[in-house]
Amino acid sequence: MRRWLLLITFAAVVGVMGFLAVIWWQVRDAQTEPARPREAGKSADAYDPSLRVRGPVVKPTESQPKVDATASAADRAASADKIRRDYDEITKKISAEYAAAGDTFPGGLNAYLRQLALLQREKHADLAALLTPRELEDLEMRDTNAGQSVQRLLGESAATEEQRRAVFRLEQEFEDKFALTFDLTPAALFARETERVATQQKIRVALGDDLFGAWLRGEGADYAASAALAQQQGLAAGVPLELWQAKNDFLLARLQLKARADLTAVQRADTESALASQALIRVTSLIGTAASTDAGRAALSWLPPPRR
Repeated sequence: MRRWLLLITFAAVVGVMGFLAVIWWQVRDAQTEPARPREAGKSADAYDPSLRVRGPVVKPTESQPKVDATASAADRAASADKIRRDYDEITKKISAEYAAAGDTFPGGLNAYLRQLALLQREKHADLAALLTPRELEDLEMRDTNAGQSVQRLLGESAATEEQRRAVFRLEQEFEDKFALTFDLTPAALFARETERVATQQKIRVALGDDLFGAWLRGEGADYAASAALAQQQGLAAGVPLELWQAKNDFLLARLQLKARADLTAVQRADTESALASQALIRVTSLIGTAASTDAGRAALSWLPPPRR
């Protein structure tokens, strides 16, 4: 498999594993008090019958009365903590069942991830009914994978509080769609990457180019290499972002090509070669002879060598 496809696949896997890591840390840090018994009701919204393992996933708070609107912030926070502990208990149970079942888990990894996604959705709904919108966002900026990404990538930057929240909302929207999926088919990878690039463009608008550059540096080595190249070669300040855009356009075109089933192997290879040539012409127009330097090759590591 070519390096570019490995990178896209790795990004998809990392997205899933990052989300699972957040869940694992939440479970590990949760208080050990067991959740109180709930009514054995079944909610169609909370449970997909095709995912049955040992019984339905029950909303842990469905038998709890809603906190009165006049409750203090401290009371709301205490109730929110209880909701989080309850969901952590259910998440721990499902994760233990998946670990014990291994390859025999009904529906496999995708079914397990879908159960986690359903729990996350129900947890969000319960907390949204309890907390003010600002309180809910504060909590999720601490708890979620999207919120932790914002803290990691913008933590030391000059981004304002509102910019951080705007980026969090964009990241959370993407996570809601794709974080708990594990579909590595060409069509699914193309759809995911298309959405990811669109989300990144919105983040760029929210942050401005300078802060967005800091965001991209934290995401991976490619952009840092482009920025170093521009500085070493005295190139225009906008070159790293232009190279970033060229990379996105090339990878999306390659993924779209991989998703097509109407081409012969020869046609696919010829089209891939043409895409690589077009991308090389594009980046050469941006960085000139620097493309042949060590720094240039590092910045263009995503571009395959010319076909011989």
